[in-house]
Amino acid sequence: TWATVKQVAEHLQLSEAKVYAMARSGALPATKIGSQWRFDIAEVDDWVRRQNPAAGSESSQSSPRDS
Repeated sequence: TWATVKQVAEHLQLSEAKVYAMARSGALPATKIGSQWRFDIAEVDDWVRRQNPAAGSESSQSSPRDS
């Protein structure tokens, strides 16, 4: 499903200006169609997961500091 800048900003709880900047820099997966940016929500969600691969596993693993 393709989403607009506004929809992605709401989804990620970011400002629209931040989403535009991230799309322009290539930091956030996006496609420019004409003059408008569009985002594949599945790709955006995958990108979010890749930003913090340890999320969700922290409580099941102890760190050396815990010993």
